[in-house]
Amino acid sequence: MTFNTIKNLGFALLTTLLIVAVTAGIYFSRNTMSMLDSVLKNKVPLQEAVYHVGTQLDTATQQFYRHIRHQKISREDLILAIKALQQALPTQYPPQQKQAIEALFTSVEHFTDDLSDFEHTFISQLLLINGYIETTPVLDLAERDDLIEKVIAIESAFVRFLVKKESSLDDLFAILDGIKTTLLHLPYWADGNDTTIQKLLSELDYTRTALLEYQQASRYSSNELLSLTDAEINVLDSWSGMRESISHFNTEVRHAINRAQSDMLKLNKKRSRFLLLLGAVSLLAAIVISVVIGRILASRLRHLLQGISKVSNGDFEYRLSNKLNTTGKDELARLAQHFDQMSEQLKFKNQALYQQANIDPLTNLPNRRKFQASIKAAINNAIRHDDCVVVLFIDLDNFKRINDSLGHDIGDALLTEVAGRLQSNLRHQDLLALHTCEPNSQPEHGVNLYRLGGDEFVVLLQDLNQVQDAAIVAKRILTLLTQPITLNGYDIQISASIGISSYPDDASDADTLVKHADIAMYHAKSQGKNHYHFYSESMNQQVLRQLELENKLRKAIDHQALELYFQPQMHVHTQQILSMEALLRWYDEDEGWISPGEFIPVAENCNYIIEIGHWVLQQACLHMQQWQKQGLDIKLAINISSVQFKDPDFIEKVSQLLNEHQLRAEQFIFELTENILMESSEKNIRLLQQLKSLGVELSVDDFGTGYSSLSYLKRFPLDEIKIDRAFVEDTPNDHNNRAICNAIVAMSQELGLRVVAEGVETHEQMQFLQDCGCDMLQGYLLARPTPADKLDYTVCKHQAGALPMTEVLPMTEVLSMTKTNTA
Repeated sequence: MTFNTIKNLGFALLTTLLIVAVTAGIYFSRNTMSMLDSVLKNKVPLQEAVYHVGTQLDTATQQFYRHIRHQKISREDLILAIKALQQALPTQYPPQQKQAIEALFTSVEHFTDDLSDFEHTFISQLLLINGYIETTPVLDLAERDDLIEKVIAIESAFVRFLVKKESSLDDLFAILDGIKTTLLHLPYWADGNDTTIQKLLSELDYTRTALLEYQQASRYSSNELLSLTDAEINVLDSWSGMRESISHFNTEVRHAINRAQSDMLKLNKKRSRFLLLLGAVSLLAAIVISVVIGRILASRLRHLLQGISKVSNGDFEYRLSNKLNTTGKDELARLAQHFDQMSEQLKFKNQALYQQANIDPLTNLPNRRKFQASIKAAINNAIRHDDCVVVLFIDLDNFKRINDSLGHDIGDALLTEVAGRLQSNLRHQDLLALHTCEPNSQPEHGVNLYRLGGDEFVVLLQDLNQVQDAAIVAKRILTLLTQPITLNGYDIQISASIGISSYPDDASDADTLVKHADIAMYHAKSQGKNHYHFYSESMNQQVLRQLELENKLRKAIDHQALELYFQPQMHVHTQQILSMEALLRWYDEDEGWISPGEFIPVAENCNYIIEIGHWVLQQACLHMQQWQKQGLDIKLAINISSVQFKDPDFIEKVSQLLNEHQLRAEQFIFELTENILMESSEKNIRLLQQLKSLGVELSVDDFGTGYSSLSYLKRFPLDEIKIDRAFVEDTPNDHNNRAICNAIVAMSQELGLRVVAEGVETHEQMQFLQDCGCDMLQGYLLARPTPADKLDYTVCKHQAGALPMTEVLPMTEVLSMTKTNTA
């Protein structure tokens, strides 16, 4: 049973009871009043009938008088018109015309009921007179027109006489018939009513008879005013008697109504008590019905509130119409339909919001937010089923360089192509099955791909037989990504580094699992890129160590705990100290000396290197300024980080420092890594040329250890090449190192570049480098890195042709030696 049916039945029953209690209760009082009203209603037609009969009698009397008067006036008008014509005729006119006029007088005065003979005679005589007027020659035009007008006047009077005569007394008889019809249809409202009506009808018949007698008398009389006086009196007397009867009848009706009203009021008092009792019962029944319907409605409203609660909690599949079983067209059914439509719309909107919140718009892959929810669900599922979860953290190698050199549009297209390649080439049965889960659903088993942002992708693996099977996925991905990609006419070769971590071996929660995969990815990238690496605890120790160094380094910068040390560079042939290299050192109160190879990469990763590099330039300028004051003409080599080199304000800062300390740029050598030179973009070339235009000398540090390319040696304005210590070790005993050193020196000499060998620690190494043509030497054999405040006390003395000695000499002597040799 639908709510509409229940509602209608309830309200119908309630209405019925209310009608019984109120309307039906009132019925008894209204019944009494209706009986009285029936009498009062009869009074209206009776009084109207009496009034109507009286009015009709008055109308008949007036019409009767008008009839007599019109008949007399119309005959007199016709006689006067004939006399006017007679007087207008000429004195002498034919006898036949005189006879015609007399015939007209005779026909009018002695008119009978034979209307056709009268009309024929009158018209014939009138035509005869009209013909005389048209044909007589004795009449002029004016007289003829005047006579024609008189004839026309006779014709008009004749027509009026005929109309009045023909009307007769039919209208009076019609009025009498109407009065009779009214009396016959009067209701019988009391005993004796029919007798009164019959008396009125008898008097009406008497009046009709008197009128008929008058009509007969008027047909044959030529003098209506004199001969009809008695008949008229009879008609008027009959109507007067009828009027008195109707007045008496009206009085009887009024007395009867008064008696009925008194009786009805007495009866109404007896029924009042019962009406009150019935009203109370009806009111009680109404309350009971309201409670019942209210409980039924409350039950349905609970379902409605439950539906609202479910929809508010995200259950957009809830359908109110199924709970209420509403199949009709009532209000609740329509409410349920609108509610279900709203749920459906909210479902689509939620799906759209889910798409925006969980799907990456560029690659159409699940994003970081979806990944965080999925990995937590995967770990919970692994806990229940004693399973494992593996995360592959993928980062594209050198993507930033592609993005910067070819533009962001190409970068976005590359990311889309990478995502599409993974989607279309890897399948669930072998490695990858991409799918997008609905909101609040559990992740499917298998392999899921996500894009975290930038060039970072994550693969989530479940239900593996063993964690080592993830290496199969990693290898396949690396092979897939190394295939060339063509975009906008560019053939792009990419690779990726992949870090792998697993639950529960490497982490017990989602955040730690992702963090460890990220650590393993960076370890793979540090191993030369295009590799994958499983996470190990030692990697975590390295990350913790980096975080520790990052915090300590920030404090060291703030407290100025960093120092500059200087190591001399000696000319091979003259054995003169022509330059020094500024080396950054850090002494920590807890750990002691920390190697630059350990804290410099940390400073580059957290961008501290820009601040540190600027401080190094400032300190180098201060020391150079002091040396110049002491008369020492020497160059200073400073290492420039790739991060510092890319600082937009780097050139401006260098120029500002040189101007501030009034130093010549030719006194400085900037040592650059091969990574800077390998990015042979127009921007890097422009920056190097700007440095060269200032006068700074440019040196390639650790030549041969990075991604070397001989092409940049001729493209960039370089002055010097430094042979890395890895090639100086084991010389002259190692054949390969000897060959590399000889090749570097020979190539540099051909290109006109100065060659500096660092890491010289033995006499044999120094001798070999001198023999192969190296220009400058640097290493522990000559002198260890020394702080600036100790350069005045310790230095290694070198004389022409002599080997390094350990004798300690004052700095003033060294300066004097340098000045003498320079001179």
